[in-house]
Amino acid sequence: MSIINLEANKADIFDNALKNLPEIEASNLNIAINNKELDIAKGAYLPSLSLIGSLGSGYTSINNTSFSDQFNVNFNQRVSLTLSIPIFNRNQTKAAVKTATLNIKKAEIQKQSTEKEVYKKVELAYQNALSSQEQVIAADASKKAAEQSYQLAQKKYELGALSTTDLVISQNTYTNTQQNFLQAKYLNILYHQLLQFYQGNDIKL
Repeated sequence: MSIINLEANKADIFDNALKNLPEIEASNLNIAINNKELDIAKGAYLPSLSLIGSLGSGYTSINNTSFSDQFNVNFNQRVSLTLSIPIFNRNQTKAAVKTATLNIKKAEIQKQSTEKEVYKKVELAYQNALSSQEQVIAADASKKAAEQSYQLAQKKYELGALSTTDLVISQNTYTNTQQNFLQAKYLNILYHQLLQFYQGNDIKL
């Protein structure tokens, strides 16, 4: 009998899912982006200092002085510092900060909702994996019983103690139990591999 047993409990699987599933990573990234937006919005409260520099010169044909002499004489340099203190836009900044703060809360609520959905998926897959283990055991027992019954029916048929119809019925019963066993077996594999996916492990068939 081929059966895959659970190697991790539901809590561990859920913890690993929170670390590996892309939708959780996307939720964390969304929160980080909104936190950065809040930092940018708060930055508007701070004064800014700008440094401006310029170089220039000039030449005119009216002046008899040569080009190089005019260039040197007219050459000028300028450096200035500008200090901007936000006074009149404080209401705009306050509104931007409030909006960014609300967006963070929305992102955190969305993450909680995503985590709940992940938990539901993990719980369903875990219960299905447990159920599939029991189904494999039951299907295997039914298959073995049907096989023995079919073998006995064959012997009775050879001795003339069983009709062809009853033999075919016994054979069909055995065939159905084989199919049920294979279905239970592959469902068992499917649900366990789904749990491996939730944990970020490689899927091996």
